[in-house]
Amino acid sequence: MKYKDALYRRLNIVSKSISAIFIILILILFKIQILDHDGLSQMTDMQNKMILSSQKVRGNILDRNGIPLTMGKDTLYITAVPKIIAGQEHILEILEILTDKDIEEIKSLLDSDSKTIEMEVVNRDYQLVEEIEKEIYPGLYIFLKNRRYDENSVARHVVGYIQGDGIGIMGIEKSFNSFLSSDEECMIYALKDAKNQLVPGAGYDYKKPDTIYYDVELTIDFHIQRALEQVLDRAGGRNGGVVVDIRNGHILALASMPNYKQYDIRGNSEEDCFWAVPLKAFPPGSVFKTIVAAVALEDGGYSRDDIFYCNGGIDINGVYYSCHKSIGGLGRLTLKEAFAHSCNDTFISIAREIGGDKIVDLAMKFGFASAVDIELDNDNGLLPDKSKYAGAGIGNLALGQGDVMVTPIQIVDMMTTIGNNGVRKPLRLVKGLISNDGRVIEWNNKGVEYRVITEETARELREWLVYVTEHGTGKNAYSGEFGGSGGKTGTPQITNDRYTKHYGWFAGFFPIEDPQYAIAILSREEGEGGMTAAPIFKEIAHEIWKYNLNLKNIE
Repeated sequence: MKYKDALYRRLNIVSKSISAIFIILILILFKIQILDHDGLSQMTDMQNKMILSSQKVRGNILDRNGIPLTMGKDTLYITAVPKIIAGQEHILEILEILTDKDIEEIKSLLDSDSKTIEMEVVNRDYQLVEEIEKEIYPGLYIFLKNRRYDENSVARHVVGYIQGDGIGIMGIEKSFNSFLSSDEECMIYALKDAKNQLVPGAGYDYKKPDTIYYDVELTIDFHIQRALEQVLDRAGGRNGGVVVDIRNGHILALASMPNYKQYDIRGNSEEDCFWAVPLKAFPPGSVFKTIVAAVALEDGGYSRDDIFYCNGGIDINGVYYSCHKSIGGLGRLTLKEAFAHSCNDTFISIAREIGGDKIVDLAMKFGFASAVDIELDNDNGLLPDKSKYAGAGIGNLALGQGDVMVTPIQIVDMMTTIGNNGVRKPLRLVKGLISNDGRVIEWNNKGVEYRVITEETARELREWLVYVTEHGTGKNAYSGEFGGSGGKTGTPQITNDRYTKHYGWFAGFFPIEDPQYAIAILSREEGEGGMTAAPIFKEIAHEIWKYNLNLKNIE
């Protein structure tokens, strides 16, 4: 009896063990057949293919109309399979013709341990290309690949660039790296047979990634961006500018010169070519008088017809600030005229009367001393603390010098607010994301609009700004062809630039009736803003006017 019980227990254990093993096998088969099916199938599939070329897949950066800003020209490449072409001298000669490499260099490449060698086609011999496409020369494959950037790429300081490993280093490439990157590669491959040999006549095919990645759609307008860059390039020197749609706060163009070689990062020699001038802080000079004027109208009880006297300079506690000294001052003039001719005497006197606190408070309300939230790194700028504008320091505050530092994008923000009847709209650079499976996601703009100055003050300031271009220091920014313009010049003194002692500003809007565009130009070339920056403003405004006219004609 004891023997039978022991045998029964053993059989029961064996039975349960077999059942457990059977269940485990079923689970393994389920995992292989169902859970891992796709991955294993892909592995098996790729074992029957030879990779000829691969390229990291990354989403594009688009303008507001869907035009890619990260799609350079198509480039022809040739891939050679050393094992197949070994010993064929005529193949080496073909590679020499197409790639412009000498025979010895090609031999060296083919003698490496690589299964395939990829080279750019420099000389497009169309007959040879056609013969290779027809597979007349086994072991040679030719195909097009798209470069992300080339010498014609626009908006480089906005887009930024990526390293060879596909990591965004600057601009939108950096800010949206996690959305743009797919972490997979697009592969070009040829088929192999059971003997691991390439199948003649089978050509090649593509394998695209399955993971989700995104294109980033910007508010930039390709045509306005290109026009701004061309205007800055024609002007020469070290200049930058930004264009904003006043109606919605969308940044339509942002450019800086000298530009950098986005397609050849190591080939850049200019020390500041990576700077995006519109995102860097500089002294604003007399452009800042717009803030002083706004405070004078809002809280100071001043009006356009108040009379002032310019004697050629003003002394504050032993510190002398000159004004049109060469002609002995501007003499008797109204406040509106003082603004148009950028009278230092007048605005220092007003600043002393109304006090620095009100000026700084309103400047902060306009957004100065805070980076603009546009998904691109930009400087905060600087406003002086109370100790810096007490006494003689009030002169520097009134004239936008000393510890007053602003970015062109903050200045265009101010002009956009004035053009928008005193309401500050959040500037936008990113419209949304578009996934590779077609989903559109609007980008959340965290900013909210709010009133900075009254509508009455905004209208008055616009009239003064127009008077600057019609009768004052900004005449070179005016043209009736595009509906006229309003704006303010600035010529701050610079102490830390080895090339110049003054920069030139012009910032404003156009057309006069129902302003649609705000533009800020900063020229880091020697000269007054009315002579250096204002003509650039005028030219880009004219280009935008022509662009809109062409759109209307097309419609």
